[in-house]
Amino acid sequence: MDRITTSPVGVLIYLPFQEGRGIGLVNKIRAYALQDQGYDTVDANVAIGAPIEARDYDLAAHILFDLGYPEIKLLTNNPAKVEALREEGVDVIEQLPLIVKPSALQQALPGDQEGAHGAQAVGRAASSDDCKGSGRVPLPFCCRRMREAGARCHCLA
Repeated sequence: MDRITTSPVGVLIYLPFQEGRGIGLVNKIRAYALQDQGYDTVDANVAIGAPIEARDYDLAAHILFDLGYPEIKLLTNNPAKVEALREEGVDVIEQLPLIVKPSALQQALPGDQEGAHGAQAVGRAASSDDCKGSGRVPLPFCCRRMREAGARCHCLA
C-alpha cells in the first residue's frame, strides 16, 4: 500500500467476484477444505472441478482507461495478470514484484517455504530463475509456484 499511496498517480483497483482465482466464494471454501488436507491451490481447484484460473480483467482495463491510465506499472508477482491486462489493451510497461517479509507465524511453520505461500515467506517472488536446479528453491516448490502464476515451469520443458 505504501508504494501506491506514495506514488503521485498510484491506483488500487479491487475487482468483485475474483475470490479464489475467480472460481467464486462457495468453490473457494470447497477448495480450502482440500487445502487443509494438503492440496496446493491449483490441485484443489482441479479436484473440485473448477478451472485453475477464471479471473477476468476486462473491468480492470475499463477502469484504467476511464481514469486515463492506458499505460501502467503493475505491482504483481503473477505474470499471467500482466498478460491478461495486455490482452485487454492495457500497456503494462513494467511488472514490479511484491516482496513480503515473512510474519512470525510463517517463520515458525516448518516447511512453509515449500508451501503455497513459500515465495512470500522467504521474502522474494518466485520466477523462472528459480527453475532448472538453481538451488535457491526446491524444484517441486518451483514448479508449483510457476504453475500457480500461470507460467510453464522451465523444469518441465
